[in-house]
This record gives sequence, C-alpha cells and structure tokens, in this order.
Amino acid sequence: NRSTGEALSWELLADWVPRWTCSQGGLIVTGTVFAPLGEKGFCCLLEAENRGAGPCDLTLGWEAGAANLWEKVFSSRRMGPAAATIDSWTGALVREGSRDAGGPALAALVPGATWEPEVAGAVFRAARSFRLQPGERAALALYAAFNRERDGASLWAVHLVRRGAASLLQELRGWLDERSRTVAPRGGPGGSGHTARLDRLLNRNLFFNYFYASGRTLDREETVLVTSRSPRYYVASAFWARDTFLWSLPGVLLVEPRRAREILEVGFTRHLRAAGVHAHYPDGSVLYPGFELDQWAAYFLALERYEAFTGESLAGEEPFRSGLPRLLALLHPWRHPRRDLYATFLDPSDDPPAHPYLIYDNVLTWRALLAAARAGERLGEPWATATRDQAARLEAAIWEFGVVDGPAGQMFAWAVDGDGGHQLYDSPPGSLGLLAHHGFCSPDHPVYAATLAWIYSRANPHYHPGPYGGPGCRHAAQPWVLSLANLLLTPRREEALRLLATAPLDGGLACETVDPRNGALVTGAAFATCAGFLAYALDPAPGRNKAPRRRILP
Repeated sequence: NRSTGEALSWELLADWVPRWTCSQGGLIVTGTVFAPLGEKGFCCLLEAENRGAGPCDLTLGWEAGAANLWEKVFSSRRMGPAAATIDSWTGALVREGSRDAGGPALAALVPGATWEPEVAGAVFRAARSFRLQPGERAALALYAAFNRERDGASLWAVHLVRRGAASLLQELRGWLDERSRTVAPRGGPGGSGHTARLDRLLNRNLFFNYFYASGRTLDREETVLVTSRSPRYYVASAFWARDTFLWSLPGVLLVEPRRAREILEVGFTRHLRAAGVHAHYPDGSVLYPGFELDQWAAYFLALERYEAFTGESLAGEEPFRSGLPRLLALLHPWRHPRRDLYATFLDPSDDPPAHPYLIYDNVLTWRALLAAARAGERLGEPWATATRDQAARLEAAIWEFGVVDGPAGQMFAWAVDGDGGHQLYDSPPGSLGLLAHHGFCSPDHPVYAATLAWIYSRANPHYHPGPYGGPGCRHAAQPWVLSLANLLLTPRREEALRLLATAPLDGGLACETVDPRNGALVTGAAFATCAGFLAYALDPAPGRNKAPRRRILP
C-alpha cells in the first residue's frame, strides 16, 4: 500500500512452502503456510519483529468465516454447510459436515488465543495483542487438522500443537532440501538466471506432483491415486493409469522410491480388474468406460521403470507376479484379425480415433510386451517366450504398416487401419515424438526425425506459432505443456528449456494448455500428474529412460 508505506512480497521456501513478508516502518511481519509431513492438517505461522527505534503495538490473529462442503469428481456439487462450534474439551474451532454428508471435520487451534464469535455461528476470531520493544519478536501459530469427525479433528490439532510449528516447518524444509534437484547447466538457456528459474520450475512441479497426484483417505487412511487433488483441475478425484504410471510415477521416483512402490501396489491390486479402462473411481470401480491401449501398457512400463530406477526386482512378488499374466490376457481381444497390431477404443486424449490402430499406442504395447517377457524369463514363466515372440511380430508390423509418406518424406503415421488407410496427426498426451525415448528407434533415425519435425511445424494443422507456440490437438486446441515435456526428451531439449525458462504456465505449475502468445494458463489448471512428467523431463539424470537395447529395423 503506497499510501501507508506497506510493502508486501512473496517467496517459496525450498521451492514449495509459501511465505509472505509485509513491512511498514520498522515492523516486519511474515506469514508461512505449510502442511507438515505425514499429518492430517496444516499450520499457519505468523511472526513479527520490531526493527524500528521505538516500541510497536500490534495484533496477530485469524478470522474464520462460514464454509460449505463440496464434492468433486468432474463437476463440483455442494454437500451442505459445515456447522461451526467451539469444542468444549480442546477449545478448538470445529466445522463438521452432517453425518449424511460423510461427516468430515476441520478443527483449528491457536495456542495463546481463544476463539470468540464475531457474528453468531458464522464468523469467529482468535487474536493476541503484543507490544514489541526495538529488537523484540513475537509469533502466533494456527494449527488446523482434518479427520473423519469432530473429535478426531480436534485431537489431531492438539497433536500438532504439541509438535510445534517451528519444529514441523524445520522437518519439512529439511525433507524438501534433501530431495531438491537441479537442471544441470549445459551452457544452453541464457545463463545463471535461467538456470535458477528452471531449477525452481523443476522442484516446484516435482513436489506438486508428489503431494497432489496421490493422497490418503480420511476414513480408512488408504492411498488413492488421482490426476490432481486440486479442485482447480477440471477432472480431479479420478484415476487414469496413463496419468499415474506414465506421467506421475517417474516424478515420484525422483522424490521417494518407497512411495512409488506403494503406488504400483495400489495399481496392481485395486485397479487391475479394470486395467485399460478409461477412468476409475479412486476405489477401483469404473467411472468412465472405454478401452485405452496406452493405459493398459502403462502398468508394464511403470513396473519396468521402477525396477530400472531402483535396481529392485518386484516381478516375482505379489501382486505383480500374478498380475502380469492377468494383464497380458486383457490384450488378446484387441488384436487385428489379420495383422499383428492392437486396437484401442479411445486415444491418449480420451477421444475416439479415426482408425483404431495407433502407432504410439502400439509402440507402448511393444515395450510392455518386452518388459513382461523379460520379467517372465527371469521367473521361468511358461508364457515368457510367446510374449517375446508377440513383441517381435508387433515391432515388424509397426514398421510395415505404421510408416507412410508425409510432406517431407517417410514418417510415422498417427493411426492406421492395417489395410493402407492412415492418418497424419499427433496428440501431446501420447506423442509420436516419444518413440525414440521409449527405445523403439534411434533419435537420428530418418523416419523419426521427419516425424518430429512435422509435429513441431506449421505442416501440422494443430501447431500454433508464437513465442510460446507448439502443438495442440482436437481435445484441447492450444499448445500443451506436455508437448514441452515431450520435446525435452528429444534431441531438441535446449529449445524446450529456453521456452520453459520464461513461460509463466499456471503460476509456475504445469497445466494442460497455454497461450502461444504469452505462455500463460489457458486450460487444465493445477495438472498434478503432468507436473510429475514435466519435472522428470526437466531432470537431467543420466540413464533416466534405460530403454531396452535393440537393433533398428529398416
């Protein structure tokens, strides 16, 4: 506020924890909001310091207003108001939903202050006044906790108070600092300023994916896998195997491999029955039917990636050992009647394709079959040899039917019918630009190079020129952030780094699409699983992909 001389600034501690600082005269006030590790709640810590020449009077505190409970899967629906009361035992302000609404509760405690009603039953205030002499400091913390009902929420808030905000924040910052990563300088995008910006982008998206693409339920404390826990994302609270296993899990591995294993276990138990089906509820039941070949393959690729990253073999353990042949059996109905190609009902952007045999999907299927064959061979499984032969036939079929004449020579088709019909197209959620990354061909193979050049050019009718231009698709027309992540995994990595070094995205977080003129959010805010893939692609760790070595067919 220029009229009063106030100055407000924001920062992210460890590239994740938001902190604001407000100064007026000699008074400095900071506010830090954070969710402690492993706790059902959050803290807000207010700190003040008098750096002036004389004493200073101030009041620190919070007001809590009325609240509603909302349920969101694709759309948002109000579940009813949450009634506010003061818990007589703990002194916490509690807002609890009706038992018909599932009864979730939020409790808030402010040690050193008492909640007082400002407006009967609707607005409450907890505050404390201080007189600070020059050089003196003061602090006040709010501890908020969630649970399945009011008593559990109140008592968890008491637990957070006992642990202390300063200690909880120190623990969180240490955990974040240990796991932060850097985009190794390569001389490329503009020097130290851009390197620092890319580091922040990498870490913020790395942690956003870790905390927002999975969570634990309040009632059973079970792990659930979702595209985004944020209600800002338009299809939150649902499971897509592609999103979790191809995009989120590579980022989780960079943070906490144990968590990645837990995610795999949930996928191979709760979600295996409907593997490949479009979208699931978090409990594994079908939300949105329709078979997607890339989502079927994602289970195998996730297991392979985990084993390559950690050196730990899971295929011989349950639920993976019994899950592999069950998954393989789901593929058989989708084979072309005469060709060794496999169909999909929906494409990687969840839309019906022009032809059922997508080359990107079939490349993922080829790699999935190879991963299954290698696991089966290690375990002496009788189906392993047939699965390897199946992969070899599919590989040959992709080269035979999936390479077509394009504007600049031979290139990979997007979709084929197996009898000569084909479509030139690309979709950032499942791009042909990733074929070299997945080990199907070398990055300098002429067919792949021609395909990559077409995707990121005006010859592609869904390409948007501009300072932040790039490919879109029918599902969402503007340039996708996933297309930038894909580009990072090609020989054109430096080009993607230059764009990402200045693109605002969704306040620094991955989103679905951006404006080609300014790089800012257009659709799909708070896209947590995409954030995981972006962070993984930004990270320069050698051997990240560890694709199988193989000869390149002509």
